[in-house]
This record gives sequence, structure tokens and C-alpha cells, in this order.
Amino acid sequence: MKSFVNNSGLNINIFTFGSNFQTSVLSAISLPVAFLALHTPHHNRELALVSSLSAAVSMLIPPVIGFWSDRLRIRGGSRRQFLLAGSLFNALALVAMVFATTPHWLSILYLLSVLGQSTASVTHQALWSDTVPAERRGTVA
Repeated sequence: MKSFVNNSGLNINIFTFGSNFQTSVLSAISLPVAFLALHTPHHNRELALVSSLSAAVSMLIPPVIGFWSDRLRIRGGSRRQFLLAGSLFNALALVAMVFATTPHWLSILYLLSVLGQSTASVTHQALWSDTVPAERRGTVA
């Protein structure tokens, strides 16, 4: 257990756990309940639309952000900057979702949250090779 913690495995896996937990809770529980609470007459249709759009964002954003973070050179490492910015963007959108009063605003804020999470996740995945030694990657994963 000691070597697991010393080789950045715990930090990397905590981020992955939190990201997966957020996605599961938002898409399966929180978002459907929020649409119902807003008394939207077509909540199923709107939920299906926002779920489809979030899947498209999750599919299209990572290659763009990955390409950009690989080529951009920032002091302190560009991947960490994208990870921080995406996480902050995600957190702000999640907090703003609490105050959404219409289904449209709820949908927009959810999509912004997915954009932030996708940005953070793709740079997080790239950090594996930067922070975990090659001989430890299987064990840490």
C-alpha cells in the first residue's frame, strides 16, 4: 500500500473516482429530478436532448483539448493548467445549476459542466504518463 500512495496512484485514482461519481449521479439521478422539479411538460424530451448533446460534447471535446494541450507550452506544464481550468469551469457550472430556474438554463449549465469535466478528464488521462513510472502503471491503474 505504501508504494501505491508514493507513486501518485492515490491522487490519480481519486480524481477518476470523483469524475465517474459526478457523471453517474448527475445523469441518472440529479438531472431527471431537476427537470421534474422545474415542472417541464416535456421533461423526457428535454432530458433526452440534453443527454444526447452531452454525449456529443464528451466525444468531440477531448480530441480538441488533447491536441491543444499537447502543442501549447506553458510554464509549469500545459496539461496541469487545462486540468485546473476544466475542473474550475466544471465546479462553477455545477454550483450555477443549483440556481437554474428554467429547463433551458439547466441544460446549458449542465452542458458547460460536461465541457469542463471533459477538458479536465482528457488532460488528467495524459498526466498518467507524466506522473506514474512506466513499470507502475498497471499496478496503479
